[in-house]
Amino acid sequence: MARFSGKKNNGFEVGWQMVPVNGQKEVELLAGSGLTVVDGGAHLKIIELRETTRGGSRASTRKFTIKGLKKGKAVIWAKNRSKISAQVTIQVIPQRIVAIAFNYVSDSAGNKTKRSPKTANFLLRKLNNIYLPQANVNFQIVAARKLKINATLGKVVIRDLKKPSKDQFSVLIANRFPKAQVNVFFVWECQKAGKAHDTDGVAEIAVSRNEKTNCMVEDNLGASFERVVAHEVGHNLGLKDDYSIPDLLMYGQSGKIVGTRLRKSEIERIWAG
Repeated sequence: MARFSGKKNNGFEVGWQMVPVNGQKEVELLAGSGLTVVDGGAHLKIIELRETTRGGSRASTRKFTIKGLKKGKAVIWAKNRSKISAQVTIQVIPQRIVAIAFNYVSDSAGNKTKRSPKTANFLLRKLNNIYLPQANVNFQIVAARKLKINATLGKVVIRDLKKPSKDQFSVLIANRFPKAQVNVFFVWECQKAGKAHDTDGVAEIAVSRNEKTNCMVEDNLGASFERVVAHEVGHNLGLKDDYSIPDLLMYGQSGKIVGTRLRKSEIERIWAG
């Protein structure tokens, strides 16, 4: 049975592929030998690269480059005469640039993160390696600074929405870098009030696309540093925790963020509002 396929963590989900405006992606048509491939829109251009066959036409693989011409949606069909054998929806989207600031926090009691601004460019590359190919989001650093808070935050920086007087995260937010849409605060230890399990990070969830948001990430992580940051930044872009599949970037179990994949619905959420 013919079907379209795409690369993992590259903006593909069954029946759907993200393509950047003025960019391109590759998709494969499996078991599609002899089928006519056509598109239903002026938003893209299709170029067939090659066809390989192993064990007969049913095992053939046809590779195509899809070039995004302008923002919009189009469908690619693989047809046997008038009958549709396979199809994939192509979503062509422009690049979204997000200004981000990395804040390396210390307080007046001598507590400080072990992270350094020297890691900022490495972290930026990791974020863009995740978000650019899947959602066409390009993070750009507007600040990477040591941030001294003239107050005692304690051994654990607490997020407490029920008791604002004890909400130390709000102290960090008051010192955010104003020109950044997203501010990331690196702290020694953080926790959500009332949570029994350890928290790797805390983040605000954006409601609208242009909302300025903040997150904090602790030093003592149970998972990969850059993936935890990418997860918390995902909240800043409007994404919620997902407890269904561990290979997802937004998998919500603390200490077990091992994936980087974004769902189609999450990519669409990033671009909504």
